[in-house]
Amino acid sequence: LGPVAELTAARLGPATLVEKLRDILATLRMAAQRSPSYAGGNLLNLLLNLSVPITGLDASNIAIWHAYLRGVKLPDVDFRQADLAHSVFNDTFGAVYSVAISPDGQLFAAGTADGEVRLWRMVDGQPLSIITGHHDSVWSIAFSPDGKSLASASADKTARIWDMETLAPRHILRGHDAALQAIAFHPDGQLLATAGGDQIVTLWHPQEGTILRTLQGPTSWIRDLTFSADGSLLVCASADNCIYVWDVDTGVLRTTLTGHSSGVDCVALSPDGGTLASGGEDSTVLVWNLATGEIIARLLDHASAVRTVVFSPDGRSLATGGDDRTICLWDVETAESYFVLLGHSN
Repeated sequence: LGPVAELTAARLGPATLVEKLRDILATLRMAAQRSPSYAGGNLLNLLLNLSVPITGLDASNIAIWHAYLRGVKLPDVDFRQADLAHSVFNDTFGAVYSVAISPDGQLFAAGTADGEVRLWRMVDGQPLSIITGHHDSVWSIAFSPDGKSLASASADKTARIWDMETLAPRHILRGHDAALQAIAFHPDGQLLATAGGDQIVTLWHPQEGTILRTLQGPTSWIRDLTFSADGSLLVCASADNCIYVWDVDTGVLRTTLTGHSSGVDCVALSPDGGTLASGGEDSTVLVWNLATGEIIARLLDHASAVRTVVFSPDGRSLATGGDDRTICLWDVETAESYFVLLGHSN
């Protein structure tokens, strides 16, 4: 709308144009019945493009569609009974500790330092819901494989399983003695794993909200965990510098992998289950042959702690994110970084 605003202002003069735009808004507001229309949103966008102060603007009872108001101050603007479909506003919330995308790709979720789980629509970024109930930061979230549930792990020592239709908690999982930092669904959706500061992995029946078994081995915080694609293995990252691999069916610890010189923050398994990637406080990403326990590559482009790793669906690429504010994309076969994503300020 920028060129339109400039051309019209040049023809009518800025003052006259602003007066006409405000008159049209008043006409829309005075209409007997609010009708579906892009007019209100376009007029508001035109005013903003003209850098017109909108303090005290009366936009009540108007269809304000597709107004882009991110970063715009709106002191005393009256949006009572306005239809704000597809309009974008600022949204303020705590630090984001975890993100997840629903299996159908329709929803995007984030766990925050405020103890909330936020939901957005993927196609246009529109906020949908705020799920509340936790009393401390939400460190990890995961959708169930069928997308009908969302699980969250919190520093309040509980995990919760939320019904995605009602957004009500199906179960509040209590059993840990310290903050929870990791949560993951088994690929068949019949198991849920949680872990955190008490150094214990707990396996739950998500349908009943009951404990199946607990797994022990780590001697410090458990910071991340993941199931293999076939569901046979559970892998966790610990602040004791080690990676632990359990047999899911038996609960037997199969192996302990050592190679990081500091705490391990994140782990991910390739889709075929043969390759493991891990990142940690030593600023290093290690790539392992899971069958032999051998390190097959060391990825060294990060300048500080590596907090998250994930394989692409075809297993050919690896994405890593760290405290250096970068996301690095790696070619798994060559162990070389081919792109660095910049944009985060923290």
